[in-house]
Amino acid sequence: MKKNIFFVLAAIWSLSLMLTSTACQKTYTLGPLAVPTNTPVFTNSPTKTGTPTRTPSNTPTVTPTFTAGLTPPPMNIYCSSETAPLKTGSGSYGIHYATQMIPLCDGWMLYGDLTTNKIQAVNALYGIVGSSYQLSAVPGELAYDPTTGFLYAVLTGASFVAKVDLNNGTVTNIMLPAEGVHLAAANNGRFFVTLTTNYNWPNEYISYIDGNSNTVLSSFSMGSFNADAYIACSSAGTTLYVGADGCSNCTTYQFAFNTGTYALTTQFTASGTYTSNGEDMSISPDQNHLVWVNGGGNGGGYTIFDIFTTNINNTYGSFATGAYPTSAGFSPDSANIAATNGSDLQVFSVTTHTASKSTWVGAAPGVTCCPTNIYDLLKTRFSKGGGYVFGLDVPTYSNPAPSTIVWESFP
Repeated sequence: MKKNIFFVLAAIWSLSLMLTSTACQKTYTLGPLAVPTNTPVFTNSPTKTGTPTRTPSNTPTVTPTFTAGLTPPPMNIYCSSETAPLKTGSGSYGIHYATQMIPLCDGWMLYGDLTTNKIQAVNALYGIVGSSYQLSAVPGELAYDPTTGFLYAVLTGASFVAKVDLNNGTVTNIMLPAEGVHLAAANNGRFFVTLTTNYNWPNEYISYIDGNSNTVLSSFSMGSFNADAYIACSSAGTTLYVGADGCSNCTTYQFAFNTGTYALTTQFTASGTYTSNGEDMSISPDQNHLVWVNGGGNGGGYTIFDIFTTNINNTYGSFATGAYPTSAGFSPDSANIAATNGSDLQVFSVTTHTASKSTWVGAAPGVTCCPTNIYDLLKTRFSKGGGYVFGLDVPTYSNPAPSTIVWESFP
């Protein structure tokens, strides 16, 4: 009995200890679980919404079209090729009254301004006016020596020829025995001027001039001619070709010229229909071809003969321009000529004598009849680079009036 009472009392004492300990403990309330800020959160690999295409910065997305802007390449008096980008097609550019032009490259050209008595540089492709060179009288025919940069101009009503040094812009007057009419420049600083028939008529005189020293080396007669004379010369100035200006059935001459003694020797003559209203004379850069343009044609219809430079009585063929041929000039490679019948701008192959480019029909209105302000392509020339053909559209009546340069890319 006592033993049972002891176990009961022990159990009650143990239970009281447990209750006392529980009452003295501090109660903690747990807050939210902290997440470390540097703990990365991993997610599944993202789903691609698009794949970018890489385009190299130096690859154009559109093929560029080169269009000439407002600033052309600078005028180069010694040029032999065009510079890119080139304008293509055709166009026109209005200038003062002019009858003579000297094309260079890239649309640049020089013309004789009969309104202001200047040699004026313009760019017909870009429509820009360049340098001008004041003359003391009205400019007539022009000739250019591309080896020296000298441009020569006969002056109407004056007994001297103007030399324009395009290297420095100076203009020098060289005295002549009489008024000059037509010019031919060799490629060595020397040139020839035919003098008016009013000087020692009926004989025709030619002055041979050194443009480097501005000196007339000799003035000599080629005999009785009865007309002013067109002239062309070989690049060395040792062969001269002379034909009558505006004369029908007059003789055309080929001379050998000694540049040391100034002796003139007749080599060949051609008469009859060779000369029928002479208009223009040009020799090819390769020195193998001569064209002597006559308004009545050289024979066999309205044609321009492709003449041997070694003998003017022989021809390679002819260029059929139609009535009435007024001008022709060779390309720099001597493979083509630019020609006109006054209205159309034409290009012919020197090899086949057929058209090497479609004719620009009606590039100028042409002469029909009657004194009205009709225009006529008076001069046709290739650019020095060969990439353009030019025509000078000149008022036939009621001049002076503005002229127009027409141009077409080639080929």
